Amino acid sequence: MSPTVFSILYHHQLLLANGHFEANLTEQGEEVVNYIPGIKPICVKDLPPVFYSKYREMLPLILEAVSMLVNKAQYALFTTIEPLESQVIEALQAEIPVPIFTVGPTIPYMDTELNTNKPSPNYLLWLDDQPKDSVLYISQGSFLWNWEEGNRGALVHLLDFGRIVDGIQPRKVHLLAFHFLRSPLWLTNCKQIVEDWKIGWRVNKESENLVKRDEIALLVQSFMDLGSYHGREMRKKAMGIRKIFQESIESGSIQGNINKFIRDISRGPSQ
Repeated sequence: MSPTVFSILYHHQLLLANGHFEANLTEQGEEVVNYIPGIKPICVKDLPPVFYSKYREMLPLILEAVSMLVNKAQYALFTTIEPLESQVIEALQAEIPVPIFTVGPTIPYMDTELNTNKPSPNYLLWLDDQPKDSVLYISQGSFLWNWEEGNRGALVHLLDFGRIVDGIQPRKVHLLAFHFLRSPLWLTNCKQIVEDWKIGWRVNKESENLVKRDEIALLVQSFMDLGSYHGREMRKKAMGIRKIFQESIESGSIQGNINKFIRDISRGPSQ
């Protein structure tokens, strides 16, 4: 969960007070939410889908978990970097009584080298033969797990004219400037990805639960069209985000946060 989504959930009472809690998107979707500390104005339709979609029944449980974290936890760790959500993190830290640590990505994605004592999997050999910007990487979110590998790495599919290769760990996929097609799950923030970072496009839905294959096909074609201006600009933005992550890792700020967290928790509550 990102700091932005956590903050929206934490401030759900503000949504309730302004009539935007479990709002009707047909009537209120374009109304502006501009009262959550640290978060840029967003439309009601851009709130996490858990507030209005089929996942709404899970909302009480999620809000209870957020409340428990704020009231009982000793630390809050977010798998992000501060430059991406600095205003949100600063506003949150001023309100909640626990220290916030940003610890970066949770997979060692910079380590793309395999053990040289083992033969390279077929999919890596195949990837090495592909031209730049020719591979579409599809992530179906965090609910599909690759149990065969003995860990909770997300299941990945690589498609090449119908080719599907299962069980690929994202950290071992070579950097071919590939693209992501990801399902909008119930704790995502579409507005942040599309409008703030400009590294994604919205999928137009005919209804709350229906996305037609033609719409997906059109977006995929746009992503993979190397002559598309919008596609090129999005790739530039994505590489910019990647550079920010790299700089945070290489500067030691992420490792510094992790080290500080370890030192603090090692002292124990009585020290």
